Amino acid sequence: MTGAEKQIARAMVAFLAAAALSSCMRDPQKAKAKYFAAGQGYMKKGQYGDAAIEFRNALRLDPRFVEAYYQLAQADLARHDCILGPGLSGRTGWSFTRSGRATSATVEGPIKVASADGVVACAKAGLGIALASRWMCRAELEAGELVAILSNYQLDWVELHAVYPGGRRPALKVRAFSDYFAAQLMQKNEGGSSG
Repeated sequence: MTGAEKQIARAMVAFLAAAALSSCMRDPQKAKAKYFAAGQGYMKKGQYGDAAIEFRNALRLDPRFVEAYYQLAQADLARHDCILGPGLSGRTGWSFTRSGRATSATVEGPIKVASADGVVACAKAGLGIALASRWMCRAELEAGELVAILSNYQLDWVELHAVYPGGRRPALKVRAFSDYFAAQLMQKNEGGSSG
């Protein structure tokens, strides 16, 4: 191939690539799908920053693209060290609910903590992000020592049981305490302070 033929071949390849790209960009649905697919490809390679950029590009074209929001959250969480705990909770993933839709994310982190106080202490020390209910860190949030992220999501419900000595009927003070505690929890939840 001569020099002139090489230049013509390069020009044709560039023209065809530009034509294909512009036709894709003219159709927002195709462009959205392209960005989303590229984001998924980056996720598989562990390139979470690049994946987040592609998911944001898809969302610019379609702000109602729910799956892109989900994948963006996955990419963002994967880029952070996560504090796992307390105990065994959150070791296999974090679960949230938003607008009635359940979402879960696989998280990893170098720190596994046994207690709620340990989770809060690690987060305050800047060792990562943590999954915590508001009652675990209310004082730290109010003091500005911690910042809530994903605050428009709710945590999964956790069962809470009052355990007291057996017998025909519990002592009145035990029953009064468990009724009071249940009412306080319901009041906090109804007031928007859940989690």
